[in-house]
Amino acid sequence: MALARRVYELPRTGETDLEGLAALFRRLGRVEYAVVILTVRGKDQFVQYSGGTTGIQLDLPLVTRDQQDRESEIRAFFAERDGARFLDVDLPADADRLARLTAGVVCEVYGAPRTVRLVVQSDGLPPA
Repeated sequence: MALARRVYELPRTGETDLEGLAALFRRLGRVEYAVVILTVRGKDQFVQYSGGTTGIQLDLPLVTRDQQDRESEIRAFFAERDGARFLDVDLPADADRLARLTAGVVCEVYGAPRTVRLVVQSDGLPPA
């Protein structure tokens, strides 16, 4: 079975759309496996998630120059929250927690405004 690849912009309902992010992560938590990449609109800053019903991994690859330059900020962000000392973080499939974490990375680490729009790319995630 081929996986459907989708690209769309996360709808906005206010500042850092936690409801929209939580809905997205609830869908991710209901599939066996999918990949979701959230990109800050107009930038090369992104957060990548993979996993499904058994858990979700947040992956912050150091691919772009911006990510490489922000490595210490990324590490500090996660060390303050859960003591993680690495850029791949295993998380439970808790949609609300993932939404808050994503908003934190996008706004606190990347410095994006609270009204930022996120572009969603997914592979294996069913439509909303």
